[in-house]
Amino acid sequence: MKILKRIFLSLIILVVLFLATVIALLENEKFLNYAVVTGVKKTNLDIKFEKLQGGIFSGLKIDKLNYENKIKSSLILDIDFLDLLNETIHINQLVVKNLWIDKNFLESLTKSDNNQTKDPSPQKVFSIPFMKRVQIDKILLSIQNIAFENYLLNSLELEIHQVKYLIKNQKAQANIKINLKSNVADLNLTANLNKTQKYKALLALIPHKSFVSKFTNEQNITLFKLPTLKIIANGDMKSIDANISLNSSKIKFREFTVSQKNLNIISNFNLITNDLKANISTLIDSNVANIYLKSDVNLNIDDINSSLNFKTFSKISPNEKYLQQFTKDLNLTIFQMPYINITANGGLKNIKSNVKLSEGEFLFNEFDIKTKTLNIDTATNLISGDVETKLLFLINSNVANLKTLTNLSLNFNNIDESLRYETEIDLRDTNMEGLNLKQFEPINLKANGTKTGIDAKLISPKIIFNAKSDDFKKFQIYLKTKTIDISKILKLPEEVLAKKILLDSEGFYDLSTQNGGLNSDIKINKNFNLKLKAKIDDGKINVNLKNRALKVKATGKIEPLNLQSNIEINSLKSLQKEIKKLYLLESQPIDGKINLSARVQKENIEVALKSKQLIYDKKKIKDILIKSNYKKDRVEIKNFEFRTTGFEQKALNRKFALTKKGVVTLGEKITFDIAFDNMIDIVGYKDENGMLANLKITKFPLELKEYGKLKIDSKIKFEQKEKKSFLRGNLDLYDVDLHYEAKFLNPDSDEDVIIVKKEKSKKKLKDKPKKSDFEKNFFIDLKINSLNPVNYKIDGAEISLVVAMVIEKEFNKGLKVKGKVKKIKGFYDVMGKKFLLEDKSTITFRGLKEINPLLDITLTHKLPDVKIFITVTGDKYRPKIKFTSDPVMDKKNIFSYLTFGTSSDKIGQSSADGNQKKAVAMFMANALTKDIAKSMGVDKIQLGEGADGGLDVKVGKRLNRKTMIIYQNSADKNSIKIQYEINKNWGVDTTTAEDANSIDIFYKKEYR
Repeated sequence: MKILKRIFLSLIILVVLFLATVIALLENEKFLNYAVVTGVKKTNLDIKFEKLQGGIFSGLKIDKLNYENKIKSSLILDIDFLDLLNETIHINQLVVKNLWIDKNFLESLTKSDNNQTKDPSPQKVFSIPFMKRVQIDKILLSIQNIAFENYLLNSLELEIHQVKYLIKNQKAQANIKINLKSNVADLNLTANLNKTQKYKALLALIPHKSFVSKFTNEQNITLFKLPTLKIIANGDMKSIDANISLNSSKIKFREFTVSQKNLNIISNFNLITNDLKANISTLIDSNVANIYLKSDVNLNIDDINSSLNFKTFSKISPNEKYLQQFTKDLNLTIFQMPYINITANGGLKNIKSNVKLSEGEFLFNEFDIKTKTLNIDTATNLISGDVETKLLFLINSNVANLKTLTNLSLNFNNIDESLRYETEIDLRDTNMEGLNLKQFEPINLKANGTKTGIDAKLISPKIIFNAKSDDFKKFQIYLKTKTIDISKILKLPEEVLAKKILLDSEGFYDLSTQNGGLNSDIKINKNFNLKLKAKIDDGKINVNLKNRALKVKATGKIEPLNLQSNIEINSLKSLQKEIKKLYLLESQPIDGKINLSARVQKENIEVALKSKQLIYDKKKIKDILIKSNYKKDRVEIKNFEFRTTGFEQKALNRKFALTKKGVVTLGEKITFDIAFDNMIDIVGYKDENGMLANLKITKFPLELKEYGKLKIDSKIKFEQKEKKSFLRGNLDLYDVDLHYEAKFLNPDSDEDVIIVKKEKSKKKLKDKPKKSDFEKNFFIDLKINSLNPVNYKIDGAEISLVVAMVIEKEFNKGLKVKGKVKKIKGFYDVMGKKFLLEDKSTITFRGLKEINPLLDITLTHKLPDVKIFITVTGDKYRPKIKFTSDPVMDKKNIFSYLTFGTSSDKIGQSSADGNQKKAVAMFMANALTKDIAKSMGVDKIQLGEGADGGLDVKVGKRLNRKTMIIYQNSADKNSIKIQYEINKNWGVDTTTAEDANSIDIFYKKEYR
């Protein structure tokens, strides 16, 4: 027994000694170095280290561990092996310092991992046989300067403390801290998991602008400030509460600058039921608009389709300052900027959204526009794909009020079959300047259709219009109106008689074949009819326009373009009658037949006008032929010829034609060269730098029945450089015979005289009036001469004169006239008395700012025994009239001879001349009528000679300041006239007589 005890004791001692020897060896650094080096050599791995310290039980420390210069680090490992007896894996510390991995080696590892097939088998739960728990007191990991592709990890520090894990019930607790710095971003993370399985984590991510800019610069995005991402999470094994926030950021994309103020996401996720609740809010400012967004979301990840429920609100406020840079060029002023509210709620099966635009007010040109309502309601089922939208839009303006209502439905899984829409537009309360649409109101436009067809109708009290298509290829068009009063739509000139129009049109157009047709009846003022028929069939076009006076026909092809048109006017007289139904036109004594044809072939256009004969006031223009051609910016006038007969001036009875082809070239430089019958020759050009034209007129005969006849020679040069214009040359007149008689004493009845009244300003203008473009930029040097005396002959007068004048104008100055009208001679009869003009008479133009010539005119009147001289000198402001006689007499006798043909002493002494006595008596009687009228209490008494030679008496009495009643008595009739003065120039006379009544409008003008 003792022996067994000794043997057992010896065995125990041996085991203890063995264990002590093993522990002593494992704690011996030399032995460990030898054992590790020997073991590494057997693995054939190139692993080196500089120094190994400590032991297995006291803790190992390996300095400068190196694997093939691909991985470098230092390592500390301290394991408490005695805790294995307590069924616990206990690591006192694990420290990996200055871990470095070669870039190429790291990339090769990632490529090999990507090429490996992933094991789809489920992961096993971590477990260690015979162990109940794992405990780690401290884990430290530090990494420095690891590069991978374009990424650089500057440093990574990982600290894990107080790790405890119960293997059986899988409960754990730990404290974790991560500090990472890289060229992409910096990251800080702290996390805590306690023994009750509640945890709390805080993460902050700060991106680096220098790295992100590499990608954004290519997209023309400038980064001013990047946001910091912060995540705060806490919870347990049942749920997670997380608060995610992005602080302010600022970027610029092209001309858009965007600032994100704050983004907050508050969420709760149930790990057991997989339910998620989230609240999202953010505010974005930009130079375009400001946006506020708030959203609440609820869903279950296992069944999103049925569980998703959200509610969203956003407000978009446009930036007025940004929009102003565009509105300036558009002449748009913003008085009230509207904002947009967007709300949406529901789930995937039923999303209801609303877009609403607040009231706004704008001024566009002269249009004041107010957006009253813009409301869009939409219902969407994302599961089935059904969408229904309703839009309401109201606009009020000073021009019109507009209301639009649209309903739209579709299924986005099959839009072609499901799309349906209905639109109604209501327009009323129109108030357009110069355009009155009241007779058309209310104007209602309705349209409904599908993706393949449309039916649109415009209905108003005056118009019915319908356009319909079943396939968006062939359209049927119908237009019918009631009588439209054009004069109520816009103000027509008095000359326009076309005031009422009636339309009845029907047609079609096929987009696929480009075939179409139109029949239209147009009636104007009930007596003007126009029929239009147009048809396009297989590329061929046929148009007919017909009226009583003209026929228009056009035929041809569209591709290649080849059109031929013809206009026939059978009678210009009939055409004038038709035009007079539309326009107050003074008929001209012209008649004849005209044929006008045109041909368009690709870029070539040919036009021809033909007429055998036109008759104008018994004068005939025969064999008219005009032909011109346009091709590639070049116009050629091939023919321009006619023959005239019936003119009193023989030089005009001849054939006229072009001397050569007239040519006009178009483009950047326009040139023209036209010569007409050796009488008119014009050559010149026009380009971006200016214009030059030379006009030559040779022996050009001109005759107007009311005025006279003359011949003209002229050489005129017109030049334009930038804004400056020059007119130089001469105008020579000869063989001038005039017989126009101006109505000097009654110019208001002369249709050739325009009376311009210049109102004098009561107050002196402070600012000088701006000079006109003509005054600033026009230069004139034009000489006007008569090559032989100008003959002027009318009833009672024959005068000849010579013209030698110059019209001048310098830049920034007014027009000046220099020269003389000289050698004025002839005679003039007034009331049976002949006055002779001395050939020494002249009118001299001095080139003053205001045209005010000097007069030097001498007239003589010869009697049997007396010769009277009348001399007019001075100008219009200081005219001087001098009366002299031979023999010399005083003014009293000179006037007596001019008026009565005898001296004042002999008036009344002889009764031989009864007319003389009657004239004198009438002259004296009218001189006394003022005193007689005053004594009788009337305002006017006038004596005159009637048509039969008897006495004509007018007696007038004023009813008020502007109205006078006049009684007229003469041998042949009596009448009563009411005279009303509208103003000092215009008046109205209403006359009632025994045999007739009349209303006259009169104009009077005083001349001093």
